[in-house]
Amino acid sequence: MMGRIIADALLIENKVASSGMKQYNQLLLTSYPILDEKYHLKDSQSYHSYRYYVQQPEKLDRIIKIALDTLNMLAKQVPEEIQK
Repeated sequence: MMGRIIADALLIENKVASSGMKQYNQLLLTSYPILDEKYHLKDSQSYHSYRYYVQQPEKLDRIIKIALDTLNMLAKQVPEEIQK
């Protein structure tokens, strides 16, 4: 599940980066609680899980592969004209 959470966080951060600075603070304040709700996480559980995986490089590599696979799968579902 951590791979999917990271994929979603990257999608959110991409949206924040492409939205401009005016919306940055608003998106930053509302984005991660969305992940907590979606994945039924309590408080900063995703943060503590991420810190755990950072200290476990082999496990983190597998998590990142899952995140990349998830993002690649989503990219294949987006029509080419939208990707440009």
